[in-house]
Amino acid sequence: MKIIDLSEEIYDGQRSHFNVTVRDFLTHAHTAPRLAKPAEGYGTKLLMMPDHVSTHVDAPSHYWPDRNNIDEVPIERFCGEAIVIDFSQDPTGGGVIDVEMFEEALGESGLELRADDIVLFHVTRDGETVYEGISADLADHFVNRGAKMVGIDRGTVDAGFHKHKPAHVILLQNDVPIIEGLRHLDRVVNQRIMFFGLPLKIRGGTGSPIRAVGVLDWR
Repeated sequence: MKIIDLSEEIYDGQRSHFNVTVRDFLTHAHTAPRLAKPAEGYGTKLLMMPDHVSTHVDAPSHYWPDRNNIDEVPIERFCGEAIVIDFSQDPTGGGVIDVEMFEEALGESGLELRADDIVLFHVTRDGETVYEGISADLADHFVNRGAKMVGIDRGTVDAGFHKHKPAHVILLQNDVPIIEGLRHLDRVVNQRIMFFGLPLKIRGGTGSPIRAVGVLDWR
């Protein structure tokens, strides 16, 4: 079994939709008298950040206050078999990925989309975005095919020019969580992996940072 880290780190000064602040809360020097040697006191950090930062998952309440919060989404939603589809090498790129494009790439990958699969999109190359996200019809396609979750290695699954965010609306209305800000998908492209992206159990949270990992050779 091999585990691949698919997460971005969280750090002070990070800008990922919103600013992140990480500060010393208690330092080793301050707390040293409280513990006997060989311990050198203890340190803790104060984290100030939104629930949508770095590699994170969106809950339905991200768009509608009366829908499920992150602590109300069944935990099994956030793990399972995943297919990783590569759009990072397209020499043209641009725009959004539609159903026809997805099915073509799926066929070339040799993978198949099964009910309860998680679908992950690799759309960046050398830090640059090749595709802006997925189309409304592709989001509908995933709902109809029973996809468990959809993820992408950029800040949003919708193109920035779509003010009404159709992919978000379709997926979240149908209780399909969305993962954004994935990293290192180039290490697992065109493979079927076991994926884990468990959120923090934030009461009333509209989303949560996750530690996303892909597991190879798990069978």
